[in-house]
Amino acid sequence: MARHRRPRLPHRRRDRADRARQGPDPAERPQCLAAGPGVDRRIRDRAPSERRRGRLLRRPGRGRAARGPRPGPVQRPRGAPRPDRGRRGGAPRPPWRGGSGRAGRRPRPAPDLVGQALPLQGPRPFPGRRLPPGGAGLTRGLVAVTGATGFLGRHLVRALADDGWAVRVLARRDPIDALWQDVAPQVVVGGLEDPAALARLCAGADVVVHAAGLVKARSRADFDAVNVAGSVRVAEAARDAAHVLLVSSLTAREPALSHYSASKHAGERAMSNALGDRLTIVRPCAIYGPGDRELLPVFQAAARVPVLPILDPDARICMIHVEDAARQTAALAAAPPPRRTVALSDSRPEGYGWRELMTEAARACGRSPRFAPVPKALIHTLGITNDFTALLGSTPMLTSAKARELLHPDWAISPEERMETAAPVKFDLSSGFSSTVAWYRNAAWMKH
Repeated sequence: MARHRRPRLPHRRRDRADRARQGPDPAERPQCLAAGPGVDRRIRDRAPSERRRGRLLRRPGRGRAARGPRPGPVQRPRGAPRPDRGRRGGAPRPPWRGGSGRAGRRPRPAPDLVGQALPLQGPRPFPGRRLPPGGAGLTRGLVAVTGATGFLGRHLVRALADDGWAVRVLARRDPIDALWQDVAPQVVVGGLEDPAALARLCAGADVVVHAAGLVKARSRADFDAVNVAGSVRVAEAARDAAHVLLVSSLTAREPALSHYSASKHAGERAMSNALGDRLTIVRPCAIYGPGDRELLPVFQAAARVPVLPILDPDARICMIHVEDAARQTAALAAAPPPRRTVALSDSRPEGYGWRELMTEAARACGRSPRFAPVPKALIHTLGITNDFTALLGSTPMLTSAKARELLHPDWAISPEERMETAAPVKFDLSSGFSSTVAWYRNAAWMKH
């Protein structure tokens, strides 16, 4: 059989030419390229071509060579003067200072162990963060929060941290929220059905804020499992806390209207029986703001429908922006228990009419619609129809119970229910609706 010679490739010829220049064997390389004791270990491991480019030889008299003469390929005789390179006027180079460290380095001062043990004089300032009244570096204490990942709870954690509290939250997973960029709350993994997690949440807390709740469910039993039984477990876990806040709802004032309002009222009574005067019941009115999904259909209708409905021309409805509700709740957490139920609202506790609400919603969307009254029987019919769809597994917002809440004539707040030292309100209805619509559009929740 004929032998086939493997063809020579160009890159192999280049490799052979490089080996010819470097020498047939590393042991036969020139002495100036040999790995002697005067060559740096990092340079010794390089290829010969890299060593030539990287100045492979160490300069004598520096580093290890300064401690004594060592044999090397190129070494200046001991005692020979070093030429002054680059020094103006030929001035002699000052001698190196001795020390216990490496040759050629100035001695470092001893570490200031006493200064390192002293505490810091205060926390680093965060943009927009106010220091608590106790002074720099002090906090109001530890506050434990349930429902921290909800619509109101997210802003509540932000408001409590801005007010100087150390915050601990209960969550089913590690929460990540854009509102908490400079807030590092302690996280207890668990839910309201876990007594051990609630005990860890409330251990050592000065104030406990129970803001978790269920707003949509299929039956009264589903509402009670969270709004009543969950509140009882929180009260048992917070038996050592000096102050407990229950964030309820203004609809608890009328428990006969819906299963939701009845469960909220029952949760208030259960916690009041367990905690007594240490409990503060907070009843926010209708809350709106960025991230709210319940009023999103109202703004979508205001942006698209040319004729908006007026449910009841004589009804009064209180409203509050979510940031204002969070700040007022945080102010109640810092105050002593008022030993009464407190309602939250904006600067209009007497409420708004349906025409005024729809006008501001359309104005925030850049529209000027017309209005038409809607019979109450039509709203009740829609609610009853949605009750049948709930039997199929869906959870619509407008049920017959929610229709009764919407058609209730008086959701205003009386002077006896208002806060005596309420936090200042930042948003009125016009600016609050405008900021909400702007957030909806930036988040692509609204296209118009």
